[in-house]
Amino acid sequence: MPGIKETVVEVSEKFLNRHDRKRALELKETGHNVSQIAQIMGRTHPLVNRLLNPEYQYYQTAGTRAETHRRMKLYERLAVEGLKLKAKGLSIQEICSTLKTKSDPLLRAFDMAKDQGWDLMAGENAG
Repeated sequence: MPGIKETVVEVSEKFLNRHDRKRALELKETGHNVSQIAQIMGRTHPLVNRLLNPEYQYYQTAGTRAETHRRMKLYERLAVEGLKLKAKGLSIQEICSTLKTKSDPLLRAFDMAKDQGWDLMAGENAG
């Protein structure tokens, strides 16, 4: 059709791996700070903090327990719903569109599900 152009979009899902953790630790040992490591590796500060310390919980910075609990439930629901749609073969963009969210919160929810060891089937049955 005239006036319609085809656009190709590539999506990359980056997950923590041993090589990233090893590289971050090597840079830290040579005297680099978190900002420098993030810049060198092309990663965010929270991700570098997680690479250096797997127990680092950058997403649990809410001021109150109630807010933290609310936020965790929101991410758990997002992870459950997102993984259901992913299992149906939807792309990240399609999942975001269906759930009316952006990719950052969705991918953060997936990371949190993995980090926290959530039993997503139990969450699915409860919701």
